[in-house]
Amino acid sequence: LRITLRQAVQMERTRAARVNVMVSNTASNNILEASQIAPNSGIRKQNRF
Repeated sequence: LRITLRQAVQMERTRAARVNVMVSNTASNNILEASQIAPNSGIRKQNRF
């Protein structure tokens, strides 16, 4: 029982860590995309005027 409980806890921790990594990666990617799109749109607007 002790071994299975430890294994279960380790699996939960690793799964939670993976989810946290995925969420942080998607968040950073969204921020990078937004920062890349915003200046480009600003430059395009300036060029139009």
